[in-house]
Amino acid sequence: MKADPADTQALQESALRLLTARSRSAAELREALLQRGFLPELVDELVRRWLEVDLLNDRRYAADFTAYSRRQLRSDRVIRLELRKRGVCEADIESALEGEADEFGRAMELAARRAKSLAGLPADTAYRRLAGALARRGFSPEVVAQVVKASLAQSG
Repeated sequence: MKADPADTQALQESALRLLTARSRSAAELREALLQRGFLPELVDELVRRWLEVDLLNDRRYAADFTAYSRRQLRSDRVIRLELRKRGVCEADIESALEGEADEFGRAMELAARRAKSLAGLPADTAYRRLAGALARRGFSPEVVAQVVKASLAQSG
């Protein structure tokens, strides 16, 4: 059965609008197009073609997402989980996460940003709030303990 050219055109326009709003993994784009009611065969063909011609590239998407998330001071563990949730394969995730992985440095930077708002609080309250902020960004308990201790020692 041949696809109606109008359906193919609408599919391409919808896909372009989705990618203009924000970059997406191939799996995210596929899911979004299916939710819009396009036929799975047409969606799969479009995604396959766009992967072939490099309009979609999960490795590049993972690298860009990782760089952005690291600037947002998120841990690599959270980045890994988010990329998995977005349908990126393990090989592309590993490729994106290699290189600069200064978890301790990112955690210290976040702690320094939070230190201003913790000034004047009792030590136990400051500890809890800072530890909670770091844990919500996905840093391991070991990194959280080290960073909170170092940060609170610096701020007195």
